Amino acid sequence: MLAQVAGNGYAEESYDKVAILAESIRTMPDDDSLATESSLLLNGETQEMMEYSRWLYIILWLPMMLYACWAVPKVWIYRLCLFLFYRPSIIEEVSEDARSKNRAAWKEYGKRWLLGPQNALWLFDGVHWLGKMVRNGVTTSEALDGINAVPVLRLRGQLNSFGGRLVRFWLNQPDGQSVRNRLRITYKEILKELCRLWESKPGQQIHVLSLACGSAQATIEALAMFLAAYSDAKNKIELHLVDLSGSSLMRAVHLAKERGVQSHVFIHIKDVKSFVREQPVGRWDIVEMVGFLDYRPWKSAVDICREIRRITLVGGLFISAHIGPNPWSFVVRWVINWPLLIRRTIKKYRQILHQAGFAEREIKMLVEPHRIHPVGVCRKMEEF
Repeated sequence: MLAQVAGNGYAEESYDKVAILAESIRTMPDDDSLATESSLLLNGETQEMMEYSRWLYIILWLPMMLYACWAVPKVWIYRLCLFLFYRPSIIEEVSEDARSKNRAAWKEYGKRWLLGPQNALWLFDGVHWLGKMVRNGVTTSEALDGINAVPVLRLRGQLNSFGGRLVRFWLNQPDGQSVRNRLRITYKEILKELCRLWESKPGQQIHVLSLACGSAQATIEALAMFLAAYSDAKNKIELHLVDLSGSSLMRAVHLAKERGVQSHVFIHIKDVKSFVREQPVGRWDIVEMVGFLDYRPWKSAVDICREIRRITLVGGLFISAHIGPNPWSFVVRWVINWPLLIRRTIKKYRQILHQAGFAEREIKMLVEPHRIHPVGVCRKMEEF
């Protein structure tokens, strides 16, 4: 077993889901994954470098926009064809098995309708495996792992072909650079807080929670670095990963195994909101939730942040991030074809944290150079 699935909480999880995931983990090949072998956090040069290159994209903004405009009619023509010719039938008064298959068909139909056609823009996902991987994995950790791996793949010379250079061009636009800057900031803040906690009270038990964790690069890499520096902290720290995606958790467990910290990692296949509501007051020293707020409407974002504040220990840290508007957002929306993102300004992001109960003095906003993915570091100073 590569990780302790759901810790001691089998009664709280779906046994079938846990069993399926555990079997998948046992049989998963030990091949290279972008989060494991191509992580920008492993390389000193790519880890420290905050990316801020935009003049080329300012010059080429208009042709990029015109090219992206070709995707819009293609997506809507594709959706119209889906609606007219491939829409599942509505089944009533039939067996439960047929209804179950029909629900699955409607779910797949909805996914295809939302994501649009493959090769919507051939010069992104039709010329290189990385572009195809990011395009196929939009809204998932697989796509984020691909975007985050660009600097390392470039240094290795794996993006030097014509197709590789094109994909690198699209994924190096300011929105892509900003995502990687966000990963660097999150990793450093988690590592810094782990060191602070241990040095302030050696021997204490430390509980870290990562919500909507994906492949959990920042938290697992920070945990591995912390344990390498403080070997006496072994058996004194737990990292709990929560996600609904079994494939994302598989990648997270694979990364934990490769870094030698699998005994400290516990996974939970569960909805974020349900998991958080079940937690007692002041349970966690560090809560990390980067990316989840990008998909939540205002009230839902406030509610989940309020619940996170409740379960965070007094003196503990809540680390989150939010995507903001910018002139290159059309690349993410129409070239990569990444739907559902709700972009809010730093001011609006701060208002969400205020309405969730965080006082102004509890909030530190770390703004990366492009100001697209600000990271909010909130220290809970008192109970309300």
